[in-house]
Amino acid sequence: MTALKRFNFPQLILFGLVGVASIGCGGSTAPDGMPDLHPVTMVVQQNGQPVEGVSVQFIPQDPSNRRWACGGATDAMGTVAIKTLGKYDGAPEGAYKVTFYKTETEGGGAGSGDDPSGSASNDSYMLVDPKFAAVESTPIEVTVTPGDAELAPVDLGKSVKIKQAKM
Repeated sequence: MTALKRFNFPQLILFGLVGVASIGCGGSTAPDGMPDLHPVTMVVQQNGQPVEGVSVQFIPQDPSNRRWACGGATDAMGTVAIKTLGKYDGAPEGAYKVTFYKTETEGGGAGSGDDPSGSASNDSYMLVDPKFAAVESTPIEVTVTPGDAELAPVDLGKSVKIKQAKM
């Protein structure tokens, strides 16, 4: 008959803490090579009013940061908290061009009987001036530095509603 080793109370606590720590740390490590991230928020407005649901993307000007996609979407107060790779708070230090994109879909829903494909006959509209949607034409540039968590507000000008071509 094999005798079971008895653990004393401090050993049990130690094993328990190691077990909890290993469970809590699973999958939360940053990818290899990820630079330090700095918290970044920005308020996005149209005609001086906060705008919700705008997709904001930071396009790095430094080629070494191009691997680290940064962006987010504005909330009801027009505030976006930038994340890297969609889940890590903040952005790497550096200069960025910033793009903004928002669409709205209107239409008939579930397609008509005359449409054999059964596809919806919805129309899609851009709600932000298209110049803000492309890195080549956006006038917005920012620099992320340690300690500057809140960037200056950005106003995207007048509201627009531009019908997009169907594909």
